[in-house]
Amino acid sequence: MSKFQDTPINEIHHFEGCNASRKADGFWGFFKDLRDQIKLILYMLLGWNSQLGVVLVRLLTKDEKEQAIKERMTFLEGLEDERNPFEITVDGKKQSISPDTTVRVHKDVYAPRGKMVIPKYKGITCYRRFAILYRVNSILHQLNMPLILTVPVEIRSYLDKDGNIDKLAEMGDNLLENELKNAGSLDMGTGNRIWAAFNMFSEGASQNDIRKTFKDGMGQKLHAVCKANREIDPNLVPWLLEDPTRFRSLNTATMRAFTKKDTMTESKDLWDYVQEPKKGKVNDPKMASKTDITSLCNSDLDFVRIVATAILNNDLASLNQYRPFAKPLNAALKDAVKTPETVSA
Repeated sequence: MSKFQDTPINEIHHFEGCNASRKADGFWGFFKDLRDQIKLILYMLLGWNSQLGVVLVRLLTKDEKEQAIKERMTFLEGLEDERNPFEITVDGKKQSISPDTTVRVHKDVYAPRGKMVIPKYKGITCYRRFAILYRVNSILHQLNMPLILTVPVEIRSYLDKDGNIDKLAEMGDNLLENELKNAGSLDMGTGNRIWAAFNMFSEGASQNDIRKTFKDGMGQKLHAVCKANREIDPNLVPWLLEDPTRFRSLNTATMRAFTKKDTMTESKDLWDYVQEPKKGKVNDPKMASKTDITSLCNSDLDFVRIVATAILNNDLASLNQYRPFAKPLNAALKDAVKTPETVSA
């Protein structure tokens, strides 16, 4: 059951490498560049408003709390090693925040009285906002403005019936935030979408699960790629991640056709297509030849002869006259299949 509350930021921890929306590891993976960081910092200097959203969280396990403390200590050590001030222009005035100020403010928030606060919750959303929050608070301190010390959260439970964490559900909430484009989020881009869908698929996501997270067309295509990667060649997704623009040229229907149950697709066929999509899918089923259709026009089975003649003469409308007799005709066909000895050779 969900519960809304204001929660101290030092009780929330976002684990490095757990952001399902970003393939890049570490802090810098959350931002395109320094300009992207500064844009978000300036927005957050106004305070944590409704546009920044509610932070989805869940309770941490005992082991996760220990891991979180280690990550926090490592992050603090990194701040203490900084030598250059952080410079930013706020309301037309240049501000220079010294490394000492940044460390002091961070310790006041996360390690008051010299002891690191043990977090209670794992952050599921708002990775970018939390990644830059230490910088925002150091600037607010220098400007003699109130720090962001609490944020609105929604506490969720991702436990399944066996008491284990449902990673797929947790991942889905993280991804959905970016697809809804809340303030502070950054468009995932094709590469991150492929990577995220691959991780969802690895956790057992169905096509419907992936379509719920992404748009229908994109979801279908991502699922088809992941399925081909699993059933035909596990090198497909890594190859697409090397250059995500390759994904755009792939046709959804063609990719889905590769993994149909009645299709035996070799790895070579798949690679022939994905490397040169404009040539079309190799081994696409071809239409029967005119000679074959003509031969069916002489069949001793009336329904085969009638349908073949209509196809050959491009007169499918002529078949509509048999619609009123669909029930008895279908019943007769079913009976014939049950007792094949009654059908003439």
